[in-house]
Amino acid sequence: MKHFSIGGFVHFYRSLIRFNHTMSGDKAAEFTWRLYTANLASSQSKTPDKDTGIGWDAFLHSINKSTRRPYHTVVQLYRAMEALALNIDVKADDLSFSQLCTFVDMLHMMDDIELRFYRAFNMRIDDGRTIYSECPRSITPSADEPRLCLMRDWASLDTM
Repeated sequence: MKHFSIGGFVHFYRSLIRFNHTMSGDKAAEFTWRLYTANLASSQSKTPDKDTGIGWDAFLHSINKSTRRPYHTVVQLYRAMEALALNIDVKADDLSFSQLCTFVDMLHMMDDIELRFYRAFNMRIDDGRTIYSECPRSITPSADEPRLCLMRDWASLDTM
């Protein structure tokens, strides 16, 4: 069970707005807040003496004032959602109904990302020809996060 940093959630929030054109900033903030608190509740259920997190106002300040960027690709957003899906314990007693609904909504978003990716590239998002394996399963992107979705495109950048 990993307690993800608030900085990682800022990346996640900005990426929701960048890659989900139907989600407003306010909706993305609420969505990210519920996942943040669900992740926090899940990690606290395993290790109760851990961090108590931040409140809503401090969270809003963090996502609005931070200079952290969105992920470069939708693949990294997908990998971040995978990380949250694996990390949030949906059986934890401390999760609220709205947190559980947001978790399910995130799973539906993942399905939508997979479908849109397949339509755009005629391959699954986790296909070996994509950058899927190069992106960490984390909400915090790596310093050398790929900037393009397909390996052949990413590799060709190194030769330019």
